[in-house]
Amino acid sequence: MGALNPFFGGIEAVNKAAEMKGTKVYAYSADTFTLVNGKPFRSVRSTSSVMPISPMTLTSKLDTGKPFKGYYYFTTPQVNKPDNK
Repeated sequence: MGALNPFFGGIEAVNKAAEMKGTKVYAYSADTFTLVNGKPFRSVRSTSSVMPISPMTLTSKLDTGKPFKGYYYFTTPQVNKPDNK
């Protein structure tokens, strides 16, 4: 209750709590291998609300190194494009 509640303090607190609890998703364009929006999404849910992928499919495609509908999805920042052999 009160200050110990992660939602205490309005929308800023809600955003901070979501960022702390969620799995960050780094979405990269398959063509240029640049980060979509220039930063990671704060959670699987926020990624699927913007990108052409459902939360369930996104969970199965994370960290596979294979593009899905023109995008790569990772839980950590990537430097190089994965080899798809």
